[in-house]
Amino acid sequence: MNNIFLIILQTALFLVSISTSANAIETKTENTGIENTRTKNTSTGNTKKVYTSATKQQLAETKIQFFDITNEEYARAETYKSLAFEMDKNNTLSTLEILGMYAETKAEKRKYARKFAKLFHQYTDRVLGFQKLIRQANKDLYGNQSMFDYAPVQKKQSKPKRVSRVINLKDCHQLCVEEVRKLIKYAVIFPVDFYFKNATDLEIRQWASQLEINKDVVNEGFITLNHTH
Repeated sequence: MNNIFLIILQTALFLVSISTSANAIETKTENTGIENTRTKNTSTGNTKKVYTSATKQQLAETKIQFFDITNEEYARAETYKSLAFEMDKNNTLSTLEILGMYAETKAEKRKYARKFAKLFHQYTDRVLGFQKLIRQANKDLYGNQSMFDYAPVQKKQSKPKRVSRVINLKDCHQLCVEEVRKLIKYAVIFPVDFYFKNATDLEIRQWASQLEINKDVVNEGFITLNHTH
């Protein structure tokens, strides 16, 4: 009888320990940068949202979906990113750029280049589209008042420094194209003026189309396409 009682008691204590461990595990989360929400009861009895950070796994899944890559590609990119950071502490390359740089075949490089070009095109559209909405909102709220005139300015404000490049389409090979792509990528921050030697309007338009230059970026003046001799 005593043996049966001891068995029952040990079983009960074991179940209690499992329940306690489970509750402790549920309270632990590994935090990084995306926010989730949960609810919390306040002293007044009301319920409000409390923001908590997402796990590394959730962040990885978000990146995999956004860049349209596999789990293996993401893991490979993270490894190469750490190596790139060893070489350059200021490294800010994206996952697709890392994969493209370290791809082993030309077909893989082209695949990642196309994915990056499409996403960056969409990103630029979003940036320019939202800038237009901000300017319109500022006009609706404050008329023609500048968003940045917080205090009287005596000096004439300087415009962003522009970059100029002369291009001969007949001699613009891989290195030339790579440099041009970098200039296009950062044109919103550093506006660029391209000058084409002995090129027709049609040749310039075809060149711009091949490099997928966003029309809004040209219309906004971040990129200009010009003739020169």
